Amino acid sequence: MHPSRFLAIVLLSICALLTSGHVPPASADGSGYDFSTRPFQGGNTDWTIRLVRISPGQVVYTLQFTSRPAKGDGLLESVKPEFGRLGLKGKYGLASAEGVSPSIRLMIAPSAADAPCQDRRGTRYPHAILLLVGDSVLYGCGDYDG
Repeated sequence: MHPSRFLAIVLLSICALLTSGHVPPASADGSGYDFSTRPFQGGNTDWTIRLVRISPGQVVYTLQFTSRPAKGDGLLESVKPEFGRLGLKGKYGLASAEGVSPSIRLMIAPSAADAPCQDRRGTRYPHAILLLVGDSVLYGCGDYDG
């Protein structure tokens, strides 16, 4: 297993323990989960993502890889903030609609106060983000707009 994947699993597991029992506010569309009204900016040294809630249960994302000039964007829906197969839980979960290719699923969790999320440069952030794009797993950090 790649060290960054291992680190992502460990950090999000810790975050899950700290946030266990927290359920995000119910969304108007009945899904039971909703994303923050504050936009989120995150990523790592080789990718960035911006998440902006446009209505209850719906978020627009912009994903950029530093190695590619083009940006990807689209719509994500609020989902249960956990990755069942990995046993991870977070504060917010988002996923692309069925049939969208490549599939996108992400989870955001607060970092522990004594172990803040750090990107590859060592910059510290208050939140961790785990992003699955197709078969790729990306780990990063970020924060909500103030």
